[in-house]
Order: sequence, then C-alpha cells, then structure tokens
Amino acid sequence: MNRMRLEELQTFITLVDTNHFTEAAEKLHISQPTVSIHLKRLEEDFKTSLIERSTFRRGVHVTPAGKLVYKRAKEMLQLVEQMHQELDLLTEQTRGTLRIGATHTIHEALLGGMLAKFLTAYPDATIDARILNQEQVEEALLDFELDLGMIEGSVSSPHLKTRAFLTDQLVVAGVGEPGDATWILREEGSASREVAEAWLVANDIKPKRVLTAHSNHLVKELVEQGIGVAMLSERLVSDLIKDGRIPVRQADERYRRTFQFVWRDGEPSPLAAKWIDLQT
Repeated sequence: MNRMRLEELQTFITLVDTNHFTEAAEKLHISQPTVSIHLKRLEEDFKTSLIERSTFRRGVHVTPAGKLVYKRAKEMLQLVEQMHQELDLLTEQTRGTLRIGATHTIHEALLGGMLAKFLTAYPDATIDARILNQEQVEEALLDFELDLGMIEGSVSSPHLKTRAFLTDQLVVAGVGEPGDATWILREEGSASREVAEAWLVANDIKPKRVLTAHSNHLVKELVEQGIGVAMLSERLVSDLIKDGRIPVRQADERYRRTFQFVWRDGEPSPLAAKWIDLQT
C-alpha cells in the first residue's frame, strides 16, 4: 500500500470520527473535495460502498464494509507508527507521538509532572493526552485510539496488560455523617464511583440523595462548599487535610488503590515503554 493510500485511510478514519465532510477536511487541513476523492478511491479499491449516500440523512452513515475498513485502518496506522518508532530505536532516536489516556484522578494528581519529565527527557517526541474515565480508557485502547493508559482500577478486558506504578489511599471527605449526608459520586464507568459504591455497600449506607459530577475537581469543589460527602484520592484533598477545612475520614486498607499503566496485548510501543521506564 503506497503512502497516498495511507493518507486516504486516515481521511476515512477522520471522516467517521467527525461525522462530517467539512469538519474532517478542516481537521486534516485539506479541502472538502479532497476528502470526497479519498473516499472514492478507497471505495474503488475495495469495490464496495463505505458510507450510505442519502439526501435525507444528516451526517455520515457507515456501511458494514465501512465499519470493517474503519477498524482495520486504525490498526494498520497504529502499526505504521510503531514501525517508525522501532526504526528510530535502531538509530537511538526518540520521535513520534505517544497517545496517552489518563483517568481524572491521575490527571489531576500526577499527569502534569509526568508529561514535563517525559518531554524534558525526550524533546523530539510529542504527546497526545486525553482525560477519560476508566471504561473509556479501556475502550480507546482496544479501538487503537491510544497507545497507553493510566488507570486506578483493575481492567475488565483479557486483551489488556497492566503494570502497577503507585498506590493511592482513598478518604471520605465532607461535612456530615456519611450515613445521613448527600453523596457526590463520579459518573457511571468511573473507577472512583465503583470504589465509592462498594464502600457504601460494605458500610450498609444507602444515600438519601446522590449527585453525579463528571470530574474530581467539581466533586472537590462541591465538598468544599459543604454540599455533601465524597470519596476522593488523598492526593487530591491533601490541601484540605492540611488546612483542616473539612472533616476527612480515612477509609481502611481495602480502599488503597493501585495506579496502573495499561496497554493492549503484546509489548507496549517503544514510546510507551520509554514512558513506563521513565516514570517507575
């Protein structure tokens, strides 16, 4: 497959991801007619339609063949990027883009320092960092959208490998008794919510009211404002503990989590391996 075909596959992936010809063109810095040309060439090459064409539908509707091409194209482009990184190793260079997905807790407590450390050590490398909940990190890895994830819970897929790098103590923070207070939980799919719900069950607590927040920062703000109680990483509320601004109860040892690197089956990509080695 020549270089142009790889560009066409990237165009198709971007078209599906953006669900719009104009947005795909803008993201790739090419014209909209070029997007159409790339799509036409792929369809001619594969001898099948990759999207459904209709004047009555908005957006891009992918055919079953298109879904297959989309999935395999992401795998192929990831392998091409890994090949470039492996070739760089032969000449002792560290280049390319490392696509990282971190959970909200790791983002807020650690990611900034980790990024600075990596980019200082490898100035020719670049980073594409995404902040997701744990379920989304796993899905993005399996869909070849990430090279490496950082999570605080165990993985659910047998096709993912992990390596522990840090422990994290959870605390119950907020004004009021946990059994009577409003509980502030993260969204479904978050490892933090899963652990908090397990703690509530273990302590036979049924919250009278539950608020859902999609970031630890918002959870912490609501706790500071006296809105309710939440289970948070001790790292995220160390300032509140130090100042004595809110009551904090340490959960027992069962609620000491392990932060982990996670990647797809096999060895991590060269850049991901360098990240792991540098941070541990």
